[in-house]
Amino acid sequence: MKKINYLLTGLAVVALNMGVVLAQAIPPPTDIPSLPTRTWSLTDIYGWPTLIFNWFFWIITIFTVWMILRTAFDFVKSGGDTNKIKELSPRAMNIVIGIALAVLARSIPSIIAAFITGR
Repeated sequence: MKKINYLLTGLAVVALNMGVVLAQAIPPPTDIPSLPTRTWSLTDIYGWPTLIFNWFFWIITIFTVWMILRTAFDFVKSGGDTNKIKELSPRAMNIVIGIALAVLARSIPSIIAAFITGR
């Protein structure tokens, strides 16, 4: 009996909503202006590597901060146990590598621009 009540309630809700939807008889607009086509300039194309490296920088930075917090929490949680602390040393090395990659990702566009422009 409950299933039938749920079914009838669902059908009533759908039927009421369909009445509201079908009652809106607004004709579609006919005077929509067309969107201009995008023309790419050389500066736009030169900006893409900077954009990509900036995304790369922020993703690595967020991940590195997460690893720092996680390693610090595990260090505090280890309670001075030398075996647990030894397990954290590869993580510390990964953090250093992450920071180096983030700095490199941030500086690569400047290096490329210096080579191209000769400054």
